[in-house]
Amino acid sequence: MKCASCGIENPLNARFCTGCGEEITAGLDDSEELICSECGTANKASSKFCTNCGHVSSRRTTSGNTDVNKSAAIQGRDRLDASPYSATRDTPEIRAIKSKRLTAGLCGIFLGCFGIHKFVLGYTRAGLIYLGVFLFSCWFGGFTVSGLIGFIEGIIYLSMPYDKFKETYIDNKKEMF
Repeated sequence: MKCASCGIENPLNARFCTGCGEEITAGLDDSEELICSECGTANKASSKFCTNCGHVSSRRTTSGNTDVNKSAAIQGRDRLDASPYSATRDTPEIRAIKSKRLTAGLCGIFLGCFGIHKFVLGYTRAGLIYLGVFLFSCWFGGFTVSGLIGFIEGIIYLSMPYDKFKETYIDNKKEMF
């Protein structure tokens, strides 16, 4: 793509000119259209945002090649959803993982001493260990050990991107920390 300011030829997916640093907005011809990564609406080549839903669009030529700028596509989204797959629509599997992550994280923060967050993830043995530590420590004045560890794990779950959460706790079955 040729820069309108200095005339240097830039790669097709470049947002800024490699010669002068200006944003490349000109040079899009009528064979290109912007496709919204959220709703799939076709927009004018000069559009930066979807006219239907307002999200950042990806560039698709008539040959079907797509250029998705991931950092621009996740701009303005929740930090917890800022993952490599955020530019695409959430599948039922992704929604289920995000829901499980949120549920386990909140249970870890608020009910971590009982090990509820481990039961949510399907780790029965680890949940029973938490419950046993809670019952044992109740006789000795408190449940701070299991509660503190559950609180920390809840924060870890919520701060982790969903794809990393899936890899660590769903696919690899990592029970503790």
